[in-house]
Amino acid sequence: MKQAPYLENYQGLELHIHNLAFTNSFWSMFSTNEMEGTAFTKVWVHHAEYTNLIGSRGLTISFTVIVRNQSDNSNVVIVIGSITAKCIGIEKTSRRTLLLVSEFIFSKAEEYVKENNLKGKDEKDFIFPPFLYVDSQFEKFVKELE
Repeated sequence: MKQAPYLENYQGLELHIHNLAFTNSFWSMFSTNEMEGTAFTKVWVHHAEYTNLIGSRGLTISFTVIVRNQSDNSNVVIVIGSITAKCIGIEKTSRRTLLLVSEFIFSKAEEYVKENNLKGKDEKDFIFPPFLYVDSQFEKFVKELE
C-alpha cells in the first residue's frame, strides 16, 4: 500500500491523500458521536471545508472509518486520515464528493484487509461488508459548505 502523501484519481476526483493510517483491533463499534453507518460500518466526518491547500479549490476532509468483520463480528479495521478532493471535469456536489471519498477509503480498507490476511477470533477470513452509502447520508456534514 502506498505511503501518504500521494495523489490518486478516483471516479472523476483528483485525491490528494495527506495522511491515511490503518489499524485493526478486536473492539466494539458502539458510539454516541455524530456519524453515518450501517450495522458493519461507521463513517465520521470530523471536518470538511473548501480550501486552497492543493493550490486550487478542493474539499479537504478529516475522517474516521470503521469496518467490522462480517464473519464473527469480532474485529474491526479503523482508518483515520485527511484527503483533499478536487473534481476533474464535471463539478460534483459536496455530498457526492464525500460519498466518493468514502467509497475510496473503503476500497483502501478492503485492500488493507487482503494484504494483511486479517482473520477473526474464529480464525476465519475477515469478510468485508459492501459499501451501502448514498450521497444524501452526507447532507448533515456539508450544509454549511453550499
